[in-house]
Amino acid sequence: MADLSDVADMFVAELAAYLYPDGTSAPASPVTGFTVNVFQGWPQPEKLSSLVATGAGYISVYPMDTEKPLPLTLRDWQVASVAAATISASPEGQVVTLSGIVSPGQNVGILVDGEAYIVAAQVGSTLAGLASALATLISADVPATSSGASVTVPSATKLEARVGTTGTMIRPLRRQQKMFQLTAWASLHTQRDKLGRAIDQAIEPLSRAALADGSIGILHYRQSRQDDGMQKQGIFRRDVLYAVDYMTTQTTTGTTVLDAQATVVGGIDVNIST
Repeated sequence: MADLSDVADMFVAELAAYLYPDGTSAPASPVTGFTVNVFQGWPQPEKLSSLVATGAGYISVYPMDTEKPLPLTLRDWQVASVAAATISASPEGQVVTLSGIVSPGQNVGILVDGEAYIVAAQVGSTLAGLASALATLISADVPATSSGASVTVPSATKLEARVGTTGTMIRPLRRQQKMFQLTAWASLHTQRDKLGRAIDQAIEPLSRAALADGSIGILHYRQSRQDDGMQKQGIFRRDVLYAVDYMTTQTTTGTTVLDAQATVVGGIDVNIST
C-alpha cells in the first residue's frame, strides 16, 4: 500500500543513491566531499546545531500540509506481479511428467479431455507426491496411474498441463497531489550550496518515479528558496519543493487461474486471471 511515507522514502532513496553511488562504507560523499545524512522527517532544532557543527551536512524530506485531490475514475484490481513457477509439467501423448523444484504457493493441473484436475503444493510436497495426488483425482473419473513424477492417463485423447503461482494485485483508493519539502542543512553556506545542487541533480531528472508498491509518482518542481535566518546557530538552509501526484493503493494476493471451473484441492484462493 502506497501512502505519503512511501513517496518520502522514494526521495530519500534517490538522494542517497546519488550522494553515495559506490555505497556508504566511506563516510564522506564523493559528490560533496563531506558526510551527508539523508532522512525522512523534520529535524529537532536543538539537535541540528550540534550535528552540523561536526561538519556533516543533512537533507531532510518532509511532507507539507499542501495537498489536493485528483480525479480517480477506476478502482479495479490489476495484476502487479506474478511469481515465476519453479515446477514444470510437460505432456506427451498420454503421459504428463513433472520436473523442477517443489515449493508452496504453486498449483499443478492436468486437463484430461477438457476436464481439469488440480492439486496445490504444500510444505514438504515432492514431485512424486504431486503426481500421485493428480493420478488419484483423475482416476475417480477415468483410469490413471502415477510412476515417480509422471502421470499416465491411457484413455485420454488430449492432455494439457498447467502450473499456477501466487501473485500480487493492486488497486487505487484515491489519487492526490502533495507537496514535499527537501531541505539542505549545513554549517557553511558553501556546504549548503553543494547540498542544494545535489538535490537538483538527484531529483530534477525524474519526471516519474516508482514507489514501493509498484505504482508511479509524477514529480513537478515547484520552487527553491534560501534561508539564512539561523546563521547565529551556525545553520544555513535551502528548501527545494516538489509536488507529487501519486495513488494511495491497496494490495492483496491470489493465485493464477488454471481452469475457470476447477476446484483447487488444499490450496489458496483463486482470484488472479491470466
